[in-house]
Amino acid sequence: MYNLTLLQESWTVQELFVTANTYSANILVGLIMIAIFFIILMALKNYDFDEALFSSGLVCFILSILLRVSGDLNIMFVVLFLIITGLAGFYMYGKKKFG
Repeated sequence: MYNLTLLQESWTVQELFVTANTYSANILVGLIMIAIFFIILMALKNYDFDEALFSSGLVCFILSILLRVSGDLNIMFVVLFLIITGLAGFYMYGKKKFG
């Protein structure tokens, strides 16, 4: 598990968040991105599921690229949102073209 004694040196909430994200190998921000993905997905429940999935995946993919460039996110989450966006896009294309 993680060494929580390192968090004693954090004096502000921002330092606590940065320290926790650093020692969890940037997974903390990734889990927050997954939560944002599901929040956007549920906010778009009035649309078709494939359109909502594509839109929320695209938004989270763009945000994850920005967070990866700044060094706050693991590359695994960028690839995850790229796969979600790509599969939803291919499904929408196939649905439109073939059925």
